[in-house]
Amino acid sequence: MLILVVFVYFADNAHDLAEGIVDVDGDRIHGVKTYATSFGVKNAARISFIWFIIAGIMGIILFLKTVLSFVFLVPFICIWIYIMYQSFRLLTSKKENMKKIGAIVGRRGFDFFLFSFNFMFLDLVIQLIIHNF
Repeated sequence: MLILVVFVYFADNAHDLAEGIVDVDGDRIHGVKTYATSFGVKNAARISFIWFIIAGIMGIILFLKTVLSFVFLVPFICIWIYIMYQSFRLLTSKKENMKKIGAIVGRRGFDFFLFSFNFMFLDLVIQLIIHNF
């Protein structure tokens, strides 16, 4: 259960950090403290990238330590590679493109978060069907 909680923390916050880059100007005007306003958009992108890495590693550990099968692992790794690519694009983008790419990474990161749970659910349902019929 702890592995799942750590996965949720890093996957959810990684996409929130990327989405925070989009709102950095408005947040500064209104005095809202975010990673992007406090540490800069490049550092927020770096932290988001690292947290996506940690989330992916935690997803693999979740597979290794639970009853999850390759029905979970294969699509999970595919979507993790995709979000890492998108996050790397954000990390290496020019400052003027960071808001646009940050919005994409934020949305795709949320998809990574949600689809991971869909893959877990699908895996467990398939296992239940196979073992009960």
